[in-house]
Amino acid sequence: MTKKFAYILLFTLFGCSLTPLHKFNNEHDSILTKVELGKINGEKEYILRHYLETELNPNNVQSEKDFVLDLHLAYFSEPTLVQKDSTIANSEMIVNASFALHNIKNNKKIKEGNIKVVTNYEENLSSFSSFSQKNKAYDNALKEIARSVKSYIIIALLNNDYITNESTS
Repeated sequence: MTKKFAYILLFTLFGCSLTPLHKFNNEHDSILTKVELGKINGEKEYILRHYLETELNPNNVQSEKDFVLDLHLAYFSEPTLVQKDSTIANSEMIVNASFALHNIKNNKKIKEGNIKVVTNYEENLSSFSSFSQKNKAYDNALKEIARSVKSYIIIALLNNDYITNESTS
């Protein structure tokens, strides 16, 4: 019993205090609030816009915009498992997002790229269940795209010294 207590005390006192590599420095979070989302068309792209706003500016801080992010979204589904009676049991959804980040002041393109997310969902005899599964898969793909776009923006701004310039001024 005392050995367990000693281990618990040791881990509590000298627990790992390393910051994860994926954790972005909080003092630089304000640079992400300076990204304005450009024109987004369609209902599905508005959902992506919501997730991006949540990722880039979770506290809804109002600030002057220095960058604009343009997005285009495309997706399609195709059956991946067809049963003997010709019913579809499983489908694959591919969601492609292309983006471009520009500096508003000089209209310089900072970063552009494409993100492809592949997911699948079950098809059921119940059309509502299939509809629900498809929407859930699409929703998860959009969340993944939003997280990936945020990562691309952070890396691009770090590589172009926007973050270090911002923090020293």
